[in-house]
Amino acid sequence: MRPGGGLCHSDHRAGARIGRSSGRRRSHWKKTMTEEQSRSCRVDALSTSSEQALRKQAEEGLERHGEHVEELLKEKTAELEGAQANLRRLATVVRDSNDAVTLQDMTGRILAWNRGAELMYGWPETEALEMNIADIVPAERKQEQLELVEQVKAGAPVESMQTQRLTKDGRTLDVWLVVTRLVDNRGNTVAMGTTERDITDRKRAQEELVRHRDHLEELVKERTAKLEAAQDDLLRHARLAALGKLTGTVSHEIRNPLGTIRSSVFLIRERVRGQDPAVDRALDRAERNIQRCDRILEELLCYARTNCLDPEPTDIDKWLAGVVDEVHIPETIQLTKKLCCGVNIAFDRERMRRCVTNVIANACQAMAWDDAEGEWELTVETCCSDGRVQIVVRDTGVGIPPDELEKVFEPLYSTKTFGVGLGLPIVKQIVEQHEGGLEIESQPGQGTAVTLWLPGGEQEA
Repeated sequence: MRPGGGLCHSDHRAGARIGRSSGRRRSHWKKTMTEEQSRSCRVDALSTSSEQALRKQAEEGLERHGEHVEELLKEKTAELEGAQANLRRLATVVRDSNDAVTLQDMTGRILAWNRGAELMYGWPETEALEMNIADIVPAERKQEQLELVEQVKAGAPVESMQTQRLTKDGRTLDVWLVVTRLVDNRGNTVAMGTTERDITDRKRAQEELVRHRDHLEELVKERTAKLEAAQDDLLRHARLAALGKLTGTVSHEIRNPLGTIRSSVFLIRERVRGQDPAVDRALDRAERNIQRCDRILEELLCYARTNCLDPEPTDIDKWLAGVVDEVHIPETIQLTKKLCCGVNIAFDRERMRRCVTNVIANACQAMAWDDAEGEWELTVETCCSDGRVQIVVRDTGVGIPPDELEKVFEPLYSTKTFGVGLGLPIVKQIVEQHEGGLEIESQPGQGTAVTLWLPGGEQEA
C-alpha cells in the first residue's frame, strides 16, 4: 500500500494470492463436505436397510407367533367346549338318574337335589334345598349320620354302606349309600355328595328268599324226620316180626318144659321140705329162676303182641294209690305220694299197671344197686298240664348217662346183668297205644324223673 492510502502493485498481487488460496480452501472444504455427506448418506442408507430387515424379521416372527397362539387358542377352545359338553352330558345324567344324587355342606344343608331324589323321597327340589339332610334320616340312624360326616371331614375313606332314609309320606326306605368327598383348592373338605339307590324291594325279596329257604329247610328236616321215623318203624316192625317168630318158638319149646320143671320142683319140695336146709335153698333158687324165665317170656309175648286196648273210666289218683301199694318198696327207700290230680280218664288198667310197676321197679333198682348208705327217696305224683294227665316217678338214684339215655327205648338194650331189655320199650309202646307218651329226664349222680302222660281228662269239681 502506498502512502496516502493507495494500493501498490505488490499489494494487488498479494491480494490475488490470498484470494486464490482462499478459493482453494473453499473448494477443498466443499469436496470434503461432499465426501462426508456421501459417506453419511451411505451409512444412513445402510442403517435404514438393516432396520427394515430387522423390522421385517420381527413382523414375520410376530405373525408366526400369532398363528401359533391362534392354533393354541383353537385347541384350548375345542378342549374347553368338549369339557363343557361332557359336563352338560354328565349333569344331564346326574339330573335324570333314577338314583338319588344329593350335595350337602358339612352342616348337612342340602345344596343340590336331582330328579331321582325327587322321585325317591317325594320332596321337590325347591323344598329340598331348604332342608337339612337330617330331616330324611330316621331317628335310629342319626348317630350313624353324624359319624359319617365326621369320617368325611377327617378325609378317611368311606365304604359304600346300607342305611335307611325317610320319604315325605313317612315311609322308611332301605338304601345303598355311596359317599363322595368334595374339597377346595387347598384340599379342605367343603361338601359331600351322596348317591343313594332304593334297595327296599330287593331287600324284601332277599328276606322273602331267606324265609322260603328256611321254610324249605324246615320242610326237608320234617320230611327227613318222617323218613327216619318211617325207617325206624320199619326196623321196629322187622324186629317185631323176628321177635314174633322167636316168641312162638320160645313159647312152644321153652314154656312147656318150664311147666314140667315147675311141677317137678313142687313135688320134690313137698317130699323133702324141712329135711335139709341146703335142699330147701336150692329149691327156692330153682323156683325164683323159673319165675324169672316166665317173666322174660311174658315180656317177649307182651312186646310182640299188639292187642286192642280195654279202656275203662278211672279215677287216676285212687287207681295209682292202689298200684303203688302193691309194689314192694325196699325199706331203705322213703316213698312219697303226691296224688292230687283229681281227674277221671279212660285207659286200660292192666296195661298201665304194667307200665307203672315197671318204672317203679327201675327206680328202686337205681337206688339199691349197692350196699352204700344213702337217703334214697322215691316220689310218685300226678298232675295236669297242657291238656294231659301226667304220672311222674322221681328217684334220687345214680341217674342215666347221656349216651345211654338215647338208647333206653331200643328193644333188647340193657345195662343190667339180668332181663332182656324190653321193660321201657314195652312201657313206651303201651302209653303210645293210649295216644300218650313217655319222657325221661336224668342227671348222673342226682336221679331220674320218668313221666307217663295220657291225653284228655277233666278235673273233678
